[in-house]
Amino acid sequence: CLWLVASVYGAEPGLFEAAQMEHLPRPIPIPEISVPDLEGQKTSLRSLKGQGVLINFSTTSSGHCLRERAALEALHQRYKDQGLMVLGINMHEAPNLVKTYVTKHRLTFPHLLDADAKVTSMFAVPGTPTTFLINREGQILGVGIGYRNWASPAAHRLVENLLKTAQ
Repeated sequence: CLWLVASVYGAEPGLFEAAQMEHLPRPIPIPEISVPDLEGQKTSLRSLKGQGVLINFSTTSSGHCLRERAALEALHQRYKDQGLMVLGINMHEAPNLVKTYVTKHRLTFPHLLDADAKVTSMFAVPGTPTTFLINREGQILGVGIGYRNWASPAAHRLVENLLKTAQ
């Protein structure tokens, strides 16, 4: 289980708690895996090193996921120029369904397709939505299972602290 052995490295533990995220005991490297985007182009998760990354696992059928994705879009717009990569990973869904969803809800952050659940399994995702925070060194720092209010001041402080570290 990746998230059980990851931790807070480069961000204050209290910030994770305030944002209702679990900070974990030790940072671990993000796994080396390439995942197709909506156009079929592969994205290597390790290629995101150098950015603060928020990976959100979800499905198009969940109301909680939709609510969270709207807040993640706002987070993406606010912090993308400061080095935050918001990345959606859709689980067990057809590309056309995800494309329609992304277009309908005007989501501009990248979405990847985990049709065979390989990435979902590697990250030990127990349900949706599940979110992982990764520092600029490519290390998993924390996890949130279930809906999070990414528009909250606590969530913004957590993201800002994540982006300040190791620039």
